[in-house]
Amino acid sequence: MERNFEENKGGQEDPVHPPAMFPELVSSADLKSKHSAFYDIPGHPELIARKCFTPDDLNQLIQMDIADLPDYFEYSTEEREKIARKMRIERLISNATEFKKIGESAGLKITETHYAIGENPETKEPEIFAVSDRIEGENLENISSFSEEMQNDIDEMYVGVLKHWINSHSSGGMFWSDYKNSQIVYGHKFGETEEHPYIVDIDPIMAHWFTEEEFTQKWEKEQALEDNETVFWYKVYGIFLYMKELEKKTPTGKFQKAREVIENLIKKTVNLRSKQAQEAQCALAKEMQE
Repeated sequence: MERNFEENKGGQEDPVHPPAMFPELVSSADLKSKHSAFYDIPGHPELIARKCFTPDDLNQLIQMDIADLPDYFEYSTEEREKIARKMRIERLISNATEFKKIGESAGLKITETHYAIGENPETKEPEIFAVSDRIEGENLENISSFSEEMQNDIDEMYVGVLKHWINSHSSGGMFWSDYKNSQIVYGHKFGETEEHPYIVDIDPIMAHWFTEEEFTQKWEKEQALEDNETVFWYKVYGIFLYMKELEKKTPTGKFQKAREVIENLIKKTVNLRSKQAQEAQCALAKEMQE
């Protein structure tokens, strides 16, 4: 994406938003979702455009960052909106870059995504669009039943997601925070035939684990470790519940490989500091037996 800049009042670079990267976006008749607004791009059947939605908590952080800029009160409403869009794109690109690294290390198929400022076809206002590969297939939530081959592919995908969580937690790296079954499409790229589960999360929420080095007081370090445990086990428990929902559609009723990863994790994890993590681990172990 080409980005042009001009000097703003605070002496910082501020983007001159170009016209739509792909003008005349057309609402897609093929792709519908309660989570996203999809647009076809005339002349580019291999691509799909989607409006990016920023979570309220991230919007709040961006607004706080803007308020800290020099000469904040001299900016007009339009200028503040331009700066906010610039910050949103920077966060989106940063998260997408980390997300791509995760996919490569965990063996997950994540659609390549680029971002652009375009014109919202409905409001005619500037909007941030994600432009990504078109995956011809079906959302996992909408598929009524899986073949044996599909079950194996999805099982392997869950193994990759779980291993990413386990590895990032142990190493203190970044982690993908907003997994949902609705963000997985089983199908193939436009013009190809080989089918896989593709992760189509265009605005992934990335977070990082607390490290002991971030804190000076002993109690702060202990609290950070407890918070990490709590988040980790709640996330693993949540992913298992997503798995269990899809298992109702499989020939055997279980994603065996992913379950083995979780079983081994429970067996080798003892003496948790966090009471909430202990409760989540126990609830998960109980669910595994049902």
